Amino acid sequence: GDEHRVSLPHPEIISTLREGDILLLDDGKLRLRVLTSPSSSSSSSPSDRVECEVLVGGRLSDRKGVNTPSIVLPISPLTPKDRTDLIAALDMNVDWVALSFVQRAEDM
Repeated sequence: GDEHRVSLPHPEIISTLREGDILLLDDGKLRLRVLTSPSSSSSSSPSDRVECEVLVGGRLSDRKGVNTPSIVLPISPLTPKDRTDLIAALDMNVDWVALSFVQRAEDM
């Protein structure tokens, strides 16, 4: 990316964004508000672009996290690898397991 545009390799996030949604980048250091998105566009042509207003700017380097506090993403918090690792951990009688990215009670 550059000072005008960044890449977000998460189509599951892009497809759920709506006008007014908030994106937090780099552990919330940067804050953006969605102005236009593929799901809120009146255009008939598909797009993977999201236009945002920078509310709190700053330097952004690669491989930083994206948080979407106003959105419940349509994805499982467990990947297939997580499920395999969980079975192995249970076989080892681990005392506890933590789960990141819990969005709703059903994720537990």
